[in-house]
Amino acid sequence: MKASIGKPKMQMTHAMSEQDVSLGQGSILKSVLLGLGAGIICLLGAYLWLAPQRPGTMRDSTSARHGKEQKPVAAVRTAPTARMAKTPDTSIQDPAWLVLSGDSSVPKLQRILVSESKADDALAAGRALAQLATPKAARALIEALTTLPDGELKEEVARLAGGISEGKTANVFMDALQRSSDPVVLCASQYALAQMADWDVVHELATRCEVTDNSDQRALLLNAISLIKNSDAADALMDLSLQREGGVPTPLADSAVRALANIGNGPSASFLIQQLEAAPLEQSGRLYEAISNVSSPEGRAALLYAAQGNKEATTEQTRAAAILALANSPDEQTGQVLERLTHEDNEAISFTARTTLNQMQQVAFSP
Repeated sequence: MKASIGKPKMQMTHAMSEQDVSLGQGSILKSVLLGLGAGIICLLGAYLWLAPQRPGTMRDSTSARHGKEQKPVAAVRTAPTARMAKTPDTSIQDPAWLVLSGDSSVPKLQRILVSESKADDALAAGRALAQLATPKAARALIEALTTLPDGELKEEVARLAGGISEGKTANVFMDALQRSSDPVVLCASQYALAQMADWDVVHELATRCEVTDNSDQRALLLNAISLIKNSDAADALMDLSLQREGGVPTPLADSAVRALANIGNGPSASFLIQQLEAAPLEQSGRLYEAISNVSSPEGRAALLYAAQGNKEATTEQTRAAAILALANSPDEQTGQVLERLTHEDNEAISFTARTTLNQMQQVAFSP
């Protein structure tokens, strides 16, 4: 290539020297430009010849002179071939990809989970199903729990199922409560419902509880309600807690009261305090116990006001229940209020305050 590009340059230079006298200034300028163009072409050819070869290609002396390249070596093509190999149904290589595949990946994940060929793969499949959190994925987890033998894997899968909080899976877990006899499945279903419960879930649980003739199923549904801790369910639980039959609170109302204590935020704590204040003595026990079990820091302000006595808490019973609850979320302000209450003229209040303060101090100084 160098010889073929260099030869025209020599001929043009010789032609310019022979015609130098006869040509005018315009011809000289034209010849100079042509010469510069030829020089640029020579430099470009040299650069292309000396430039580094591309990875995966080879040149030999013959193919280089003709501007040809050999095809990439075969090793470059091995990676795509490996990726196309079929993945066995009993192994999992990329759970994140399977999650992105949506419900179409559920059958494969379920096969991996129940195969137990590799504990790590089975657990990864369980996590992927829990992360999908669709009704189909939740149903696959429940079915897997039913078939898995007792052991660490089953316990971990139950924890994953119980951690699902997507409301769209609620019916799957409610069905499991009414159809399964596996205690692990029942426990996981109740905890899942406790986290996802909102207005609709509470009313569906209550409806199922009312229509079933099976006392065991009713007990499981009632317990599921009492475990609710999602504040989105608070309004529905308040309505349910007012349910009466012959002037007596129903089992559904009792479960709702316990759930409101679990939630324990400001509105829930205030509602329970108001209900205890207005309740007949024979119905006050469940409300007294519920208030004393409130432990959420979100309800501390309502408890502090009630403990000191306000328009919502005027009776000894209501104030005492609030004082007992303060031990569940102690802080400096709580200690100061309790110390002040130990000097109350009301003996019942001062005694409860001293007992609660001593309890808090024992916990604070225990090893």
